[in-house]
Amino acid sequence: MVPDIKAENIYPRVFFSIEELDRLSAIEADINPYVLRKRSEWIQNGKVEEEWAGFLKELDRLGLQEWLKIKQDGYDRNVKK
Repeated sequence: MVPDIKAENIYPRVFFSIEELDRLSAIEADINPYVLRKRSEWIQNGKVEEEWAGFLKELDRLGLQEWLKIKQDGYDRNVKK
């Protein structure tokens, strides 16, 4: 085990329903390529500051808030046990 990581700092195993997993996969299929593309563009061309607000808006359009809610709900279910 890594000496600086204590058990209370490790993200727990979180289980999702089939419906949640399907939705997470669909959202990730849209978000991940967009994030990779923008990261590559910013490495090559800069302009991160100028494009950041638009980047966040596009992430929301692609379903980031729903993705976060599903992840948080799964975590909350796990913590209650």
